[in-house]
Amino acid sequence: MYHKGKNIVIDATGIPYVNDVLNLPSVIWLLDDKNSISMFATNDLKEGKKITIQSKINDVVYNAIVFHENGTVNASNFSGKKIIADELRPLSEGKIDNYSEMYHKGKNIVIDAYDIPYVNDVLNLPSVIWLLDDKNSISMFATHDMKEGKKITIQSKINGVVYNAIVFHENGKIECNELQSKDISVTDGTLNINSTNKDTNENGLIVGNSSIHFNLVNRPGQTGGIYLQEDFKNNKTDLVFYSGNSFYTMDDQGTITGKNFNGVSMSAFCADLAEYYIADERYDPGTLVRIGGEKEITRASIGGFFYGVISTSPAYEMNTAIRDRKNALPVALAGRVPVLVTGMIDKGDPVTISEISGVARKAKSGERHIGFSLENSHETSIRPVECVIRQN
Repeated sequence: MYHKGKNIVIDATGIPYVNDVLNLPSVIWLLDDKNSISMFATNDLKEGKKITIQSKINDVVYNAIVFHENGTVNASNFSGKKIIADELRPLSEGKIDNYSEMYHKGKNIVIDAYDIPYVNDVLNLPSVIWLLDDKNSISMFATHDMKEGKKITIQSKINGVVYNAIVFHENGKIECNELQSKDISVTDGTLNINSTNKDTNENGLIVGNSSIHFNLVNRPGQTGGIYLQEDFKNNKTDLVFYSGNSFYTMDDQGTITGKNFNGVSMSAFCADLAEYYIADERYDPGTLVRIGGEKEITRASIGGFFYGVISTSPAYEMNTAIRDRKNALPVALAGRVPVLVTGMIDKGDPVTISEISGVARKAKSGERHIGFSLENSHETSIRPVECVIRQN
């Protein structure tokens, strides 16, 4: 460094290039033992010549201004009464980036990825960082993954550790810990759909609440979905599955209603086959009944024909179309079911109608019977006894 006329000359003779970059000595103004301002020139064989003015606090770059030979100016901030330039490029956090540049273009801020290398097929662009305090920050950055595609990530950090993140993929997919809107939220992997619909249809039902609707894009008209249906008349809520014009409902008691069921097998906790009939009055479960009376069925009595037993909890129900009519009762036609019995009975004994209408007893040899006892019961009172019944 030497004087030449009124100029100070910094001669680069003998200074070697390192990684195609020539760094000339700096002019440094030491303001105190912590603060300094320096100015130096650089010749980058890729990026060209530039002069950098930077301020340091405790040897850490605080702000910088870079003047490029092509007329571009990089700075952390621009201010003044008038700025005229083809391009103004503010540096991210006052740091000089060897690859990318952030600059204004019209009303946009551009982060230029020119010359940033891919690492393991991933291009990571510089971040926009909001420092909330010395512990908390929010940042936004773009990534191009050759396998997963382009994405933008917004993340929050506490003490340098990522606390939450939202990732927007170019295919429209969004990744996040929690997704919320007015009616939809996703928390800990659970999708919550809220509905404020209060409009009832002609049947007194609020339908379409909290719906998930599916459309086949390549097959117009092919739709399906799931929604909640509120039945105020019966004070219950049903979950409705639909496909096209077919509907299947499951109520809050676990009952599934549909048109057809098809499968390899069916199983049930209960053990009898029952059909609904209209009785002339309400009968207790286990009562033997016959065809007749004022309606369809009545209590069976000695000397008459007995048909079945009022079921306690049918495994399979038929003729459910009349289930809600007055005195409609399920009559067990086959399977195992509690039967009201009087007198002592042993396992394997046949059961028939007793002298008490609707109550069974142990059948004598040759008597017509409706089934067999499945347990020993030596009481004499009328009580339920597990039996297997069948139609004669």
